[in-house]
Amino acid sequence: GTWEDMVKLWTDGEPSPVLLAEQEAESPREEDFTLHEAVRTRAYWLMGIAIGLLMMTARSINFHQIPYLRDQGLGGPEAAVIVTVFSIVGAFVDCWADSSRTALSRGGR
Repeated sequence: GTWEDMVKLWTDGEPSPVLLAEQEAESPREEDFTLHEAVRTRAYWLMGIAIGLLMMTARSINFHQIPYLRDQGLGGPEAAVIVTVFSIVGAFVDCWADSSRTALSRGGR
């Protein structure tokens, strides 16, 4: 690394107080909110609207999938099985991705 990077490390390789102070200054601060305080923020409502629109879109696609598959020549039971399988697989993938994202945000793997 550069000379500046080496100065920021102690001889045992541990970060110096200078480096730790820089990292702390760069990391965003988390604020804790009560439910009452959170409901009064713009971010809370924007996230709620975004999640609601996402869920509505996903449900709309799912709702219209069976008629679409029937228009493509599949029978009703076959179309229902396809939608069911994709929904179950999607739920497992979503659960796995959420648990992976949560573990990574906590510093785990």
